[in-house]
Amino acid sequence: MKNTIISTATREILYLGPTQPGKEHDFTLLKNEFPNDQAWFKGKNIWVDLGYQGMARHYSSSSIYEPYKKPRKSKHNPHPQLTASQKQTNKRFSSIRVSVEHAIGGMKIFSCLAHRFRNWFNGAIDTVIALSAGLWNLKIT
Repeated sequence: MKNTIISTATREILYLGPTQPGKEHDFTLLKNEFPNDQAWFKGKNIWVDLGYQGMARHYSSSSIYEPYKKPRKSKHNPHPQLTASQKQTNKRFSSIRVSVEHAIGGMKIFSCLAHRFRNWFNGAIDTVIALSAGLWNLKIT
């Protein structure tokens, strides 16, 4: 199961999307929840991981930062590597993005998300995740 989570650098969860099957790609979920015909992220600094590659082309915001992806191996490039400046940029991006990962991990301190969820009545998983996000926000304030 997956959710789209938008978090601040202070680990506060601002947005929690509906729960979707795990086979759905991260960027597809984002495009379904935030259609690109509106300026959702205008004036915001957005730091994404490689699961959202191409977001800068689809959304009109000049501040979407994506990490560099390692080139593919080929006959002409048998040992693909990132340049030193690309590695340094990726390291800087990951040091900023780690707060989002801490927010997601912080929600999992409430054991109901860390283990297999077996209560499948209508809307139960969304309710539990929303409660965990709310409790996490309350805990960090």
